[in-house]
Order: sequence, then structure tokens, then C-alpha cells
Amino acid sequence: MKKTTIYVPDELAIQVTSAAKQRGKSEASVIREAIASYVTTVERPMPKSIGIVAVEGVSGEDTEEWLLANWHPE
Repeated sequence: MKKTTIYVPDELAIQVTSAAKQRGKSEASVIREAIASYVTTVERPMPKSIGIVAVEGVSGEDTEEWLLANWHPE
């Protein structure tokens, strides 16, 4: 587990403390659960490079092999 420091408004800190007491958990546990819940709902953007160019016969499995044989930067 990684230790980190965050700054929150006073009112939010009070709410975290209250939620922790109500649930019988530590404030850190409540904050971890809230962050985990939030990040699972945020939609990650698709990479911009996928699907831009279609190369027949090239799949994700053989991309590196294709690049070695065909990509020649100047």
C-alpha cells in the first residue's frame, strides 16, 4: 500500500470523520473506499491510435513483428 497526503475542505473532513464513526471504520478506510468507488465509474478514454489505420493481416498479437519488418524511421 502506498501512503499519500491529500488536502480536503474542512466540511468534507468532518463528513469523512462522521462516516468513519458511523461505519466503525478508520477515516483512511472510508477514503480508500470512496476513491475506489469513484475510479470504477470514470470512463477511461480510448487510445487515439487504435483503429486509425487498418493494415490487413496485422493484429495486436503481431504488431511488434510487423513494426520490425516494415517500420523504417528516417
